Amino acid sequence: MPKYINNVNDMLPVVLFHDLDINKPLLARVPVDSETATEMMKFNIKNRRVRRSSVNYLKYQIINGEWRDDHPQPIVFSSKGRLIDGQHRLVAISEMEISANEALIVRVETGADDTVREYMDTGIPRSLDDRVEIVDDLQKNKIITQLATFGFYQKNQNY
Repeated sequence: MPKYINNVNDMLPVVLFHDLDINKPLLARVPVDSETATEMMKFNIKNRRVRRSSVNYLKYQIINGEWRDDHPQPIVFSSKGRLIDGQHRLVAISEMEISANEALIVRVETGADDTVREYMDTGIPRSLDDRVEIVDDLQKNKIITQLATFGFYQKNQNY
């Protein structure tokens, strides 16, 4: 019988980015401030274009305290030393002027096979409605989400 853990974050080490060898396999939690995010983006080689709407939405989440330190999707670096997943999160953090004292905790996976980048994020992203439907009280959460994000969807909204 396998032994299950209550919180996988309890099992993951906290490592500073500059202490990582991104070419070797590891899954860790990394404190990421704006300076670290900018440093991580130096490895963003031959990735898809950055979508401003995605970056702005992530900034909105950070500003409103919706960032989840326990989010299971890691920032991923390949064994060839390139960022293959997480560029939108890193751009958002780098633009937020987040200090080292306010660093966000992010899961980081290093040393992934470089060829997996061809298969990452090829599905259809979840819409806001999709995200709301995951919650049990659909009507209440749909209304709250629409009200909470009203300003985000107005044109020329700056975050």
